[in-house]
Amino acid sequence: MAHLPADAKETPPVLAPGVKPSNTGEEKRNVNITDNWVWNSSMDALGLRAGSPAVRAGVLRLVGQMPEVTVEKTTLGGKPVLTLAAGELATGGPTQTLTVDAETGLPIKYVVDGGKTINYTVARVTVADVAAGKF
Repeated sequence: MAHLPADAKETPPVLAPGVKPSNTGEEKRNVNITDNWVWNSSMDALGLRAGSPAVRAGVLRLVGQMPEVTVEKTTLGGKPVLTLAAGELATGGPTQTLTVDAETGLPIKYVVDGGKTINYTVARVTVADVAAGKF
């Protein structure tokens, strides 16, 4: 966790040492801003480059080290999956879950409590497929 001075007058947002707070206005949030950046950037990376094994491995390594993220082994449609859940400290809002294939790390589903669900489909296509409109 972040370093907090023993004589702090109020509890600042949880930050890595040396990071300056970005929410200095009236709004006070219970969020680890560094982990929030990591979580959101990781979800963006998966949304853009889930087909890349290096991106999947990097994302899973990063979020797997976050204390705010829990990992549960389960099954979906008879296949082994991992469900990663990030709570308020990492998301800055409601719990978000990411379900990935336990063998390949391919994202399957992303859910925000009380909100949206994104179902992932990752496919490889060739230039000929795109030219023929098959994508």
